[in-house]
Amino acid sequence: MTKHSQVGPLKRRLELQIGSVADLLNAGRKMEGHPNNRIFKTVVTLWLTLSVAGVILAAITWFQLSTRLEEGRKAFAIRSSANEILRLVIDAETGQRGYTITGKDLFLEPYSRALTNLPAEMERLVHLSSDDPAMLSRSVELRAQIALILNRLAMIVETRRENGFQAASDVISTGVGKQMMDKMRSEIRGIFSMKSELTSDEGQLDRSRLLRASLTSMVAGFLGIGAGIYGFRLSRLTLEHQKREKDLVEAKLEAERNSEQKSLFLANMSHEIRTPMNAILGFGELLDHELTSPKQKQYLKSI
Repeated sequence: MTKHSQVGPLKRRLELQIGSVADLLNAGRKMEGHPNNRIFKTVVTLWLTLSVAGVILAAITWFQLSTRLEEGRKAFAIRSSANEILRLVIDAETGQRGYTITGKDLFLEPYSRALTNLPAEMERLVHLSSDDPAMLSRSVELRAQIALILNRLAMIVETRRENGFQAASDVISTGVGKQMMDKMRSEIRGIFSMKSELTSDEGQLDRSRLLRASLTSMVAGFLGIGAGIYGFRLSRLTLEHQKREKDLVEAKLEAERNSEQKSLFLANMSHEIRTPMNAILGFGELLDHELTSPKQKQYLKSI
């Protein structure tokens, strides 16, 4: 009866302690799935999603910008080539007119230089227009028109050299050359108008706006990625902190459980040893009254 009265309370305390361990472990598991943690993870996921979307948008914008810039570069190159062709044809006409008036070969220098440079410049214009069918068609027409103009200028120069000033003047006075030059200028104006949106101030403003939008998207994307990485790091730190807390709770409960088990073991051992010792001591007291030999009493005192 005494044994059960001593061991029972310790067992009940141990059972309560084990129940507390289970409750704390359940609380730790609930902590891991706490709504605040889920909201935090959702925010981090949203950050990363927006960041990726921002980077994709920036990439698309940069692609559009590069395309527009390439188109603008080609438009400026075409405009520059057309201007150079117009200048060379005017130089050729100026040289022909000076020679017609004076009859001196010195005035044919601009004409000769134009004859040398025009074929290469026309080939450059055709090459720049090769990826635009409408522009290519205008460039080919312009080349044909310039060929007619150069043939007429050569005829006037030859007429002046062979037949004199009056014969050359009669050819010029027909007005055919002027009509050819006017048609050439019209062709060049048509080339300019086809790419005016890329070379005008408004086109440059559009490209500037596109550049600002691209930079804004790129900055927003990098900020979003930085925020997402920072949030992900905070989430990892939070989870690690919760895990450390859980490990500490489990270690504390394990130590308390071991202490309780040790106390229960010592109580059991004390009870098991004390019961036979009480019987031995009782028998010793009885023998003390029965024994008369001094030697036996000495042995009894040793017990």
